[in-house]
Amino acid sequence: MTTQNDTPVEAFKRSTTATVRAMSRRAEVQVGFSSDPPGLSGQRVRVPLPARDLNPVEVAKLRGAADAVALRLRYHDATVHAHRM
Repeated sequence: MTTQNDTPVEAFKRSTTATVRAMSRRAEVQVGFSSDPPGLSGQRVRVPLPARDLNPVEVAKLRGAADAVALRLRYHDATVHAHRM
């Protein structure tokens, strides 16, 4: 849902959140943007905060981090991982 008052950064954050949910196939995932390193804790995903100018290099890094976490949510199996360790 786009509104007239949306900044490009807000639209980007909303589309990144939607992409993480779609790729992970988990609509309940909560995506947060932070200066902390990207990560995953339960159903909470943390990705880098986008710069105001949406620098293409930083956008690519952010999308890479978001995609990596989404794929981990979708395909990681903790039981298999523990067994193979």
